[in-house]
Amino acid sequence: MSGNSGKHDDPTSSTSKNLAAGFDAGQETFVAKVQVRELPRKGIFTVMGGEEAGLVISIPGNNVVTLGRSPECVIRFDDGNLSRLHAHLMRVGGDYIFSDARSKNGSYVNDNRIEEAVVLRDGDRVQLGSSVRLRFALVDDAEEKALRDLYQARRRGGLLAAFERADQREDLMEDLLQAREFQQRILTQPPSLPGVTTEIVYRPLDLVGGDIYQVSALPDGTLRVFVADATGHGVKASLTTVLISSEYELVKREGGPAQVLAALNQRIASNFTHLSVHFTALCADFDFQRGRLRFSSAAHPAPCLVRQGDAQELETGGAFIGLMPDVEFPEWSHDLQRGDHVALYTDGAVEAFNAAGEPFGEERLLDAFRCAMAAQKPLGVFLSMVLDQFTGGGALSDDLTLVSIGWSV
Repeated sequence: MSGNSGKHDDPTSSTSKNLAAGFDAGQETFVAKVQVRELPRKGIFTVMGGEEAGLVISIPGNNVVTLGRSPECVIRFDDGNLSRLHAHLMRVGGDYIFSDARSKNGSYVNDNRIEEAVVLRDGDRVQLGSSVRLRFALVDDAEEKALRDLYQARRRGGLLAAFERADQREDLMEDLLQAREFQQRILTQPPSLPGVTTEIVYRPLDLVGGDIYQVSALPDGTLRVFVADATGHGVKASLTTVLISSEYELVKREGGPAQVLAALNQRIASNFTHLSVHFTALCADFDFQRGRLRFSSAAHPAPCLVRQGDAQELETGGAFIGLMPDVEFPEWSHDLQRGDHVALYTDGAVEAFNAAGEPFGEERLLDAFRCAMAAQKPLGVFLSMVLDQFTGGGALSDDLTLVSIGWSV
């Protein structure tokens, strides 16, 4: 990240006077206001590992779903380690009840062999025998479609082939359009929690960008935010975000923020070294019941805490994801208060330059957040306006993504 410790003109000094003019939303800026939606109710399995990694298996609405290697099973796996009839799954109301069918090699939930029927929870790991590993999830139709699209893209070889083409054909329009389509599918509307506001600003530098974000609700009500910034620009960086999203889906329930980043790094560094996939990332958990913020960083810009008109940077650290396996990531915890806003962002927020070649920097970023709170304006929209004033309406130097989480008073 670039900084500027010297004196500079405050780009926000006249901003409050211009608020009535509003912000030009016709540019490449996307601001999402979250809407309340019903909790997802459809159960699916996602295959973990092997050639079929990422395959989405819909769970039929039958009273009893059979799993095993017999052709007569509703969900069949061609695997000699499984019994012909290996396990049962039954939906009762909104619950999915899983049980072993006296199989030879057993059935497991979250690495524990089950002897009695158990109710599956969103994110549970299910294993049949010694080799079939699945993840159970509750999703809506849009989420299931996005997961299927990602899997199909990888199976067709389109994603990996595009990586190889992008090294030498950066301006290929076919790749750009494919990457843009991928990104539009994975940058989805976040969930909503009572008393919590979520604002998202996404400004790619080109037709496609190298940033990605995801906001999801964990089973205990915690709001988890993930932001990543792939190295480079253009097609390859944007396709990297598709890969990041696909791999993140497989690990985003692995535990706390540091465990999620460690699991994601392990998959990237172990499976995709030939692609040289490197990126910064931040994973943050907002526990509003306990008033706690936990986050972990992989060489990503520090989150900003905006409280009672002031703004401060929190901690940052960690290594880039994808450099090497078996890496641990630092984790921090802070108290949250009602009225707080926390901004998670990528380098595009501080690496913009004005006509004199000066970087926007962290101090101007904090000033913009302070002015936004004083003017009672959303952090992201206000920052975008200030950045445009600072650059004189010129293009940013990097993709900009900002996710702001606010806790109502």
